[in-house]
Amino acid sequence: MARSIKKRGKLVSVLVILALLVTLFPLGAGSALAASEYRALTVPSVLDGVWQELGSVVIEIDGGTLKRGDSVNLMFPSDFVIGSISGYDTVGEYAYLKDSAGNITVKAFVPYSLAGKINELTQITDIALSQVSDEEFKLTVVGTPQPMNGTEPTDASIIKLEFPRVYVDSGFDGDIKLTATTSSGSGFPSGSVVVGRVVTGANKVELAATNIPSFSDNTIDDPIKIRVTEKKPSALDSGSESLKFKLPSDFEWISDGLTVTRLWGDQIVYTTGTLSDTSNKPADQTQPAIGLEFTGFNDDELKVNLKVWDPQKDINNDGTPDGGWVLETADGRDGTYKETAFEIKINIAVVDEQDAQRGDVIISTTGSKSDLTPSELTIAEYGQYESTLEATDAPLLYSGQIDARIGKVVIKESIAGSLVEGRTIILTLPANAKWHKIDEDSDKGVSLEFAGFPGTDGRDAKWIVRGKSTSEGAELVLEDMEVALEPGSSGDLVIEASGTAGVSGSVVVAKVESPVTMEASATAEVKAGEVTEVGDLLVKEKYAGAIDDDKDLIIDLPEGVKFAAAPKVEVVEGNIKFLSGDIRTIGASNTDDNQLVIPVDTKSSVASTIKISGIKIVADRSVPDGDVIAKVQGPAVAEVNDKTEVQKEYEYDGTTLKVAGKEAFVVGSDYKIFPKTSTAAKALIARVVTPAPGEAGKKTASFVIGSNTYTVNDVQSTMDVVAYTKNGRTYLPIRYAAYALGITPENILWDGRTATFIGNGRVVQVIPGSMIMSINGAPITMDVPTEEVNGRIMVPFRWVAQAFGAQVDWDEATQTVTMTL
Repeated sequence: MARSIKKRGKLVSVLVILALLVTLFPLGAGSALAASEYRALTVPSVLDGVWQELGSVVIEIDGGTLKRGDSVNLMFPSDFVIGSISGYDTVGEYAYLKDSAGNITVKAFVPYSLAGKINELTQITDIALSQVSDEEFKLTVVGTPQPMNGTEPTDASIIKLEFPRVYVDSGFDGDIKLTATTSSGSGFPSGSVVVGRVVTGANKVELAATNIPSFSDNTIDDPIKIRVTEKKPSALDSGSESLKFKLPSDFEWISDGLTVTRLWGDQIVYTTGTLSDTSNKPADQTQPAIGLEFTGFNDDELKVNLKVWDPQKDINNDGTPDGGWVLETADGRDGTYKETAFEIKINIAVVDEQDAQRGDVIISTTGSKSDLTPSELTIAEYGQYESTLEATDAPLLYSGQIDARIGKVVIKESIAGSLVEGRTIILTLPANAKWHKIDEDSDKGVSLEFAGFPGTDGRDAKWIVRGKSTSEGAELVLEDMEVALEPGSSGDLVIEASGTAGVSGSVVVAKVESPVTMEASATAEVKAGEVTEVGDLLVKEKYAGAIDDDKDLIIDLPEGVKFAAAPKVEVVEGNIKFLSGDIRTIGASNTDDNQLVIPVDTKSSVASTIKISGIKIVADRSVPDGDVIAKVQGPAVAEVNDKTEVQKEYEYDGTTLKVAGKEAFVVGSDYKIFPKTSTAAKALIARVVTPAPGEAGKKTASFVIGSNTYTVNDVQSTMDVVAYTKNGRTYLPIRYAAYALGITPENILWDGRTATFIGNGRVVQVIPGSMIMSINGAPITMDVPTEEVNGRIMVPFRWVAQAFGAQVDWDEATQTVTMTL
């Protein structure tokens, strides 16, 4: 009891001194205090109830602190055991403690230096070890620390401790602390350091496949590798079926090429039979080892039995330990001495090629006592020698582009070696595309080398297979490839594969749309030789910059139809800019002025809409009855047919365009890649008709209440207001009624107060809000005044009919007004 009180008093004294030091020297201010420490170099997981190797510790004390006679007591937890016999090994240059059997339990070294600091303890005999109790020993400085070690000035006292064999108390759990206590006059500090850890709970063992080969018959050329890692010592227990790996039923384990490689931990011995005490000994028979017995070959279930090497086993029964394989050692250990990891290199073969499922080969994993993770493990990939064609994406592209980038094309081997050296792969584009840029790739030892264009139209590109994949199937990716697209084309862009390499099939690599659309506000009737105004045209970009700058945008009319005058061109949405002064009509083919040329000055940064209005056309008598189609053309929307763009984007040898130095296809002197196609969009703007005898000039117009459209001779047009009823009267916009009855826009006048309509031999005038209508100068009083709606003058339809001399009909059921003139 007195001894206990004395110890407690000494501890209180030390704590008081430390408190004073912290007060006088704040943390960071005193380097001497910070440099004196006990530091663990390793903290292994160990077992309880057996002798174990614990971690090593470095003791570092500031130079000039230690002196002869200073000591420190170092103690393990209660009921741990170390040796009692002290001494020196002059060869190994360490002090030691041994047990009665001669096993070293504690080692102490005085290294020359550590981390650049020179040790002031210059020889091993400067320190001594002695046992205090089963779990405690004393470290004493018996020499004099020196200011010089050889020719170097010294910096610190440095001692390294190792614990190769310490008995860990049965039932101990958690951190194993080595506790240092010392007198107040010693230069050694008190403290503690963790030198090991007893891990309880499940026997965790982690599995990982570190090589997953592809194969079609067996894996001998590229073996499977399975890594086994214990998370604590003896997580793998001895006994039968310590490990069990089960394959799908159409595969089997084969013993050819079996090896086991130790990564860390205990020595490992393995065999495909039964371990023999005499012929399967570990390299160092005095050290721990485990033995693995592999069984179950030529079957789908591999079993691994585990045994432990016991150096104390007396196999000859002569009283002398010889060492041998056991399920449990004499000191009670039934597994590894240290956390152990090893890698199994092993092979499998397919048993039934017809039934074996292609793809990942997955094994189930179990252990007799161990907790294996994961319970399923992919170890190989089975397949036949074939390659597939895939596309990773299908971007939206626009027709007329010369450098449209398609999606990635992926050629994937099902297993290694599927692509054979020297064989070919040909990728063929549809008729609306030609190659502009190609790619090459390599993977897993095999590559695709571009070899040129077998055809003459630039649609077929050929690659040659070089090399061979060996470890696993290659995945070759052809990316950033580009094509030139025919103007006006749309739909899926499909590539087809062929060639001698066995790659076939088709993939969608892009979606193609026109970069612009065009729509007409109305469809007019055109009679040969007459000037007819047609509806407005709207040309809309699908994306910003779809219409290129410094190029001409052309609105093309069919042969025999021409513009009577240049219409008005304006931007109603977006910010595309034109050279307005250069907008003009020109002749193409055999027709004068059948093209409207719109020079683009600046491309848009916001998708734009172009309105073309006041369009007057004339059809000559060679034009047959039928549709008049306006087309959007020109290099601004079809760069594939623009000489400047083609010369910039392709190599040219005088007759043939080249891609990647290979001749691709021939073009004419105009450099048009698609000379027969120039149209990006089109719209129906008119129909050429021949009046029947007696019906020449006759017009029938229909207006529906509440609708913003009207029909003239079955041709529908759009209004910016709707017809409506009010107080029993049906109102029509008189401007559109006049249009419907054949009055042209230039014969409709507005002076800010009065609207004047000239046509059919009459001059009609109305004033918004007035009940007076003037016909050829004669005032006529209506029963209601005119109205103004959204800038349009609205007049009851019967007064409209009277004004222009038309016959009128009202259909109550359909709410339709019909006027015939």
